[in-house]
Amino acid sequence: MRTSDFVEISKFRVERFDKLLESKTAKKGNIRKLLEELKENSTAISLFEDGEVAVGKVAEKLSTKIYDELNSSGFNFNTVGKRKIRDTNLLHRQQLSSWEGQPTGRLITNIYDKIKDFSVRYSMAGTSTKYRWGARLKNIQVRILVLLRNIRRTVFQ
Repeated sequence: MRTSDFVEISKFRVERFDKLLESKTAKKGNIRKLLEELKENSTAISLFEDGEVAVGKVAEKLSTKIYDELNSSGFNFNTVGKRKIRDTNLLHRQQLSSWEGQPTGRLITNIYDKIKDFSVRYSMAGTSTKYRWGARLKNIQVRILVLLRNIRRTVFQ
């Protein structure tokens, strides 16, 4: 993935999160809490991408608390974005075309599964050179961007 892609992602991420959080859909408490948690996770990852913090700091900051609470209460994550994931250039550029047509809830679950996997692996093998920690974080960030673009289509169209 090119560095310019991540500059685009960071600019897009900040603008879209702010607009989504102001939207009518995000005024609903559970959706708003989830979007806030995703925003915090995305911000932590972008600080790593910008070279401002080390991977270990990001690993400490990543959170799944709100997701876990909503998941255990039976929350339907498809209500966050009612449309299925649509084909975009980003999907094809990032080899994520298999996500086309998938429900939003499945993408949200996948994002949080990757965050949990990253956190566990880093806590146990953080000094290992076997894992490409930066690539794992970028992978999570791209999925968050795909989610944001899909939610934006739902909310603003």
